[in-house]
Amino acid sequence: MVAEPAQMILYAPMVWALNTVHVTGHLSNGTTTAVMVEAVTANGGVVASDKVNTTSNGSFTANLYLPDNGPANLAFKAYGGGTAASTGVFYFNAIPLVQGTPAVFSEVRVSAQQMGTDFPVWTPTWLPQSITSTPQSQPAYSANLAAKSFTYTADIFATPRAYPINDSALNTPTPIEIAQIGGQSFASAKAAEQQMMYGLQQTFAQTLPSGTLSLGNLSGVTYTTPTPAILWHEGKWTLVVQGPVPQVNRTEAQAIVRILNQVYLPPTNGLVFVQNTTSVNNTQSAVTEVSFIQGSDLYTVGTQTGQIYNALVMAASSHRHISGVHGIS
Repeated sequence: MVAEPAQMILYAPMVWALNTVHVTGHLSNGTTTAVMVEAVTANGGVVASDKVNTTSNGSFTANLYLPDNGPANLAFKAYGGGTAASTGVFYFNAIPLVQGTPAVFSEVRVSAQQMGTDFPVWTPTWLPQSITSTPQSQPAYSANLAAKSFTYTADIFATPRAYPINDSALNTPTPIEIAQIGGQSFASAKAAEQQMMYGLQQTFAQTLPSGTLSLGNLSGVTYTTPTPAILWHEGKWTLVVQGPVPQVNRTEAQAIVRILNQVYLPPTNGLVFVQNTTSVNNTQSAVTEVSFIQGSDLYTVGTQTGQIYNALVMAASSHRHISGVHGIS
């Protein structure tokens, strides 16, 4: 009996980490086999590769770190065991980096210092990315920035190409805002914390808890007025989800707990505040603000339109920048 020839399948790639794509496939030859997985450009040039072994059932995975040269059009190939497979073209918004930080954040830091910011500038080291089978209309990142000696605020946008800080192209037409980051210096840590908690205290000043809610291994306190909300604590952090639909609040609170089992926020006093709104057509939209204190300085990361995961990961990746070198302090 003649054995059937080996067959290989490559599945659609997915974003795995900053500038890293996760490629999976299957080889049906019944034995553990070495497989070479590659990312190639339109002219056939290999820009990343990884040699992996299949598992006992023939599956294989490879994580390809792609060049940080900006948006790229790539195909993925794999070969081994006497056969090969390839994908069509995918569009990946690779992010240019400066010392391991997305270039747009490096530009924010340098520009803030040039505008007079005289306290440490913290910015994320991560931005959301996507890999798609159709061209991306806004695959780059750009920023508007306002800064003084004691404060800075930067709006990060998805744009057709990377524009300089405060470029006029960021005003017409209005680009898609990915996040807003900022920092403010206070006279003391107590003053910074008072500012961070002010909005929360105003929200719950005239209301009492209505009950408790299980959030897995944590317990939250529920409120019904003036707007339904869930409040809980994780370490030094206070977390709140507020909105008119309790079920949505509960779902989002549970999602945040799951995310924070894998994403670690800075080990300092902090606040996660998610505010849900209901539009005229009853669609939900969440505004997320993550704030934390370092010394007497208050830092924030905010996102719109339900990007809770992005806000948490960006805040968790935030680093202090001094003289062009980033490091946690």
